[in-house]
Amino acid sequence: MKYFLKQEEHLQQICTQITSTVSIQKKLLLDPSLTVKEWLSRLKENTEPTSSFVRKKVQHQYTEALKGFKHLSKLNQWLDQWEHAMVLGEKYKIPQMSDGIWLQELAEVIRPFSDAYCMKYTTESNDPQKSRSSEYRRVAKELQEGLRIPSKKANATTRGSTFNADFAEQAIEDDSDTTKGSRRGRASARNRRLKRAGTLVDEETSCKKPTPECLACGIRGHSIRDCWCLFEDKRPVGVTIGDARINRALKKVEKNKELADQVAKIRLEEQEDEA
Repeated sequence: MKYFLKQEEHLQQICTQITSTVSIQKKLLLDPSLTVKEWLSRLKENTEPTSSFVRKKVQHQYTEALKGFKHLSKLNQWLDQWEHAMVLGEKYKIPQMSDGIWLQELAEVIRPFSDAYCMKYTTESNDPQKSRSSEYRRVAKELQEGLRIPSKKANATTRGSTFNADFAEQAIEDDSDTTKGSRRGRASARNRRLKRAGTLVDEETSCKKPTPECLACGIRGHSIRDCWCLFEDKRPVGVTIGDARINRALKKVEKNKELADQVAKIRLEEQEDEA
């Protein structure tokens, strides 16, 4: 009897809570002769939105998510919003989830930041396997690992393009192998690759702009903070660097206490930023 009375008291409290929170129109559904469970069932049947209404809301949320990507510094935050919109899109089967439409729209959003990924996803949108909406998890991981935030101190990087970064690094590798025997050849090759990168030489004035030289690897165009030999996580996907160059940079840092302290400080700052 003790437990029974306690249960009746709780049910009465629930009834009071329901009647005090629903609208006047919904109160007409609450027949006193019905149980609390029946009340809740009636409220759900008469309040739950239609599937078409929900699908329209999900489409709107998906469209807004695509518009939210404005800067690489907000990449992780935007990916969370986009992935959530994709989950809902799959659940309610909005039209964008079929025929690779979602991948085509993503390619257009990524275009200002990376031509390489834009072309990649445009091509994959025609692939029946890679264009399935369930592939959004793989795509999100690729973007998270592949797109890097441009350094404020780097004067020689092109605007957020992984393709350009890959191209410039490959040019450095090729020219260093073919011009070892001639100092003049090395200078000429360096000038050519700087022009190809499109950021270190002003085509209108033909005046060379000062560029930083990495204290570790000795290559111009980036500071030690953005050295791909020391910080592998900053290296774009698909870019390979010779072991000899990496070892030279690491040994140089080990022998120079000031450089070693500077690298340790940079690593600590980046860990704090990620945290």
